[in-house]
Amino acid sequence: MAEQKPDAHLDPKVGARAPRELQNEVRAILAAREKTLSAAIVALLRALRRDPDRTLAMLEADWPPEKRGRPRLDQQSFPE
Repeated sequence: MAEQKPDAHLDPKVGARAPRELQNEVRAILAAREKTLSAAIVALLRALRRDPDRTLAMLEADWPPEKRGRPRLDQQSFPE
């Protein structure tokens, strides 16, 4: 089955937050290969659909810890 080009009006955005430094480094790595971060995310989703066990095993060492709710007030950093 051929993949259709995503339609910005039909396909919902996938929201994720990653540290700005990580995003910038990955964008530079991908740009050097004439790829974009958006396309890399779509490729990841396709890889997960095609072979979830293999894809997740490949990502296991880089999987971020699960966040639960907002940080406690005493753990938040505030500018001095």
